[in-house]
Amino acid sequence: SEVARTPVVLDPVAEALELDSPADLRSAVSTSISSGTTLVSVSVEWDSPELAAAIANEVSAQLAQAIEDLAPQQSGESSVVVSTITPAVPPMSPSSPNLPVNLAVGAAAGLLFGLGYVSLRESFDSGIRTSRDVGRATAAPVLGVVSRGSAKKHSGRRSGASTGAASGAEAFRRIRTNLRLRDPGRGVRSLVVTACIPAARRATVAVDLARSVAESGLRVCLIDADLRSPQFGAELELPEGRGLADVLVDGGGLASAVHRVDGIDVVNAGTLSRHPEDLLSSPAMSDVLDDARSAYDVVMWSAAPILAASDAAALGSGTDGVVLVV
Repeated sequence: SEVARTPVVLDPVAEALELDSPADLRSAVSTSISSGTTLVSVSVEWDSPELAAAIANEVSAQLAQAIEDLAPQQSGESSVVVSTITPAVPPMSPSSPNLPVNLAVGAAAGLLFGLGYVSLRESFDSGIRTSRDVGRATAAPVLGVVSRGSAKKHSGRRSGASTGAASGAEAFRRIRTNLRLRDPGRGVRSLVVTACIPAARRATVAVDLARSVAESGLRVCLIDADLRSPQFGAELELPEGRGLADVLVDGGGLASAVHRVDGIDVVNAGTLSRHPEDLLSSPAMSDVLDDARSAYDVVMWSAAPILAASDAAALGSGTDGVVLVV
């Protein structure tokens, strides 16, 4: 059958069909012999189905002639007779590419690649997106989970925790309960609410949590200790005036800067300072911490994000704990 792929056969085929390159025929033609028989099958792969059939038929004819010429002579005639049993006809569909198989292989490869990519991304991803991520990243307990939409809807002047979104209100009640369970005997009386980045809406969380604590009948004071970028003025629509920074600079007591909003006392940041870290670590700040603790059941401080400043760490040392919003 290998004779079919030699120049003895292919050169006459190329000449008969007026093909430019007989060498291309060698890679296009293949032959096989059926087991236990002398049947030779000729296959041709070509761009044109009609030309592929014509080449296969011409190869069969030239192969028969070559075999008869090469076979021993008996009485002046070839001892081998070769004939065509089934002529080649143009195929109805291409042999390649096999679209269903290619699609199946591509889909399987894409699925495996996608699963591998997701697995690698999860392995190397250190971002915090769920409460489970928080549990893996730190030993600190997760106090609760509040959706961004619930926190936003739950905020706003005179909205009240009990009349806000039910799911948001319930989430903050759960946080309030978990804080109380942290110290069942005495309870958490002062805490700092901060975040890693400004986009975490820690001021919104601080306001809603203060409202939820006030619902239980406790006297609550909420103080904006972010002297770099105050949040409560816009969050609660507070009028401009004295705030924490003014109390720390010229005294007058914390009561002189209090605004009553929705059952809680709120102290704005006040006049911005060039050196807020000096004010927050001053002796006057220690006096304010003591005064607030003695005047209220619970005091909450909203501090600047911890990645932007060390204010939260300074305040946290003088309170019962820190709530980190992520």
